[in-house]
Amino acid sequence: MPIVQWSPRLHIGIGQVDQQHEHLTGLINKLYEAHQAGEDRKALEPIVNEINDYAQYHFSEEQKLMEQYGYPSLEDHKALHDDFIVKSVEYLFDYLNGKEEELSLEMLDYLTDWWVNHISKVDQEMGEYLKTKGAS
Repeated sequence: MPIVQWSPRLHIGIGQVDQQHEHLTGLINKLYEAHQAGEDRKALEPIVNEINDYAQYHFSEEQKLMEQYGYPSLEDHKALHDDFIVKSVEYLFDYLNGKEEELSLEMLDYLTDWWVNHISKVDQEMGEYLKTKGAS
């Protein structure tokens, strides 16, 4: 059972962003399901690396889109992305490197809650702005 159900309510109406959001949601679910199955660090490592790589890619692409359309809250939005990377991805890497004893369910919940709240609030606002400027 996935930790995040992808649904139309998470769509922001910008095609490439919606596709990327859905893909990253799938990666979060993949990590959760592997954790629930009792997979060890070695098995979780490629999933964590993929989440990191894809999150970096997605945030970069989203920020380019905001720059292209002159999104007025770009810097605030970028700071939220940076915060996600610091708190979530760095924790996951600490786990892989043995600095954290276990991958906690609380951390997976934080990762999931941040992601869903970010899409449903901040990215929705960004999407509305971008659509007024002709993005789709």
